[in-house]
Amino acid sequence: MREDFLHFVWKFQKFPFHNLNTTSGDALVVVHPGIANKHDGTDFLSAKIQIGDLLWVGAVEIHLSSADWYRHQHQNNPLYDNVILHVVWQDKLEVLAKNGKPLPTLCLENVVSPLLLEKHQRTFQNESHFIPCENYSNKFPKERWRIYTERLYFERLEQRTERIAELCQHKKNDWEAVLFVLLAKNFGLNVNGSAFLQVASELPFSVIRKLQSSAEDLEALFLGYSGLLHLGEKTIYGQKLLKQYAFFQHKFNLPKTTHFSFSFARLRPPNFPTLRWVQLAQLLASEKGLLSRFFF
Repeated sequence: MREDFLHFVWKFQKFPFHNLNTTSGDALVVVHPGIANKHDGTDFLSAKIQIGDLLWVGAVEIHLSSADWYRHQHQNNPLYDNVILHVVWQDKLEVLAKNGKPLPTLCLENVVSPLLLEKHQRTFQNESHFIPCENYSNKFPKERWRIYTERLYFERLEQRTERIAELCQHKKNDWEAVLFVLLAKNFGLNVNGSAFLQVASELPFSVIRKLQSSAEDLEALFLGYSGLLHLGEKTIYGQKLLKQYAFFQHKFNLPKTTHFSFSFARLRPPNFPTLRWVQLAQLLASEKGLLSRFFF
């Protein structure tokens, strides 16, 4: 038994969803299993689980054994404070939430079909495959493969074009603002791209235009709006940026609190979101008319 099998079972709900109960006997309904989290923290985010008469929204953590919760020291990690359901294969130990109450637990050992488990073991464990269909790929006609890959290319291009068109409409055909949003997303890389995109989409580009002549002002704006200035508040330069951003908040009526989530886990220092915002600020301040470079 491997934990990735439980991830598959939970993500695609490969078990009877009627008459489910927690280990404590409460009725359980999976309204939405959540979104798989590829980064640091819980396994699934934004899940909706009805336990008894209450609908809970939060994270789901998956383990082979309930004892793994303590073995992995999740009780000491604040990233796991919003777990609403613990999904396990075997329930060997009661897990307590931060408030001292038992954490709702779903045990899959007696819920998942033995036939599904047997099929999984036969397909993924007994034989070593690069991919499960590798023995059949050579039977796929080359001409159809070329047509298939070309279609994938055009579908991906269409999806990107649609996203840019929607963004352009949102920014009222301001192509410089659109470029800034797309640049910010790419500066965030794979881990923080979504958070950078959210910040850039909400930050008024009119404010950026007014501050674009100064890289330092842009640094204060980007880091302050992202809620990252507190990381350097003990340094002289960090305190200077804090004062600048406080002034910008008042002058441009910017929100006092932000709700963006950035990750530093498993990132090399050059990819930290703080440094990436600084790099973007330097680029915008040094390159006037950046949009024209894409056309000439």
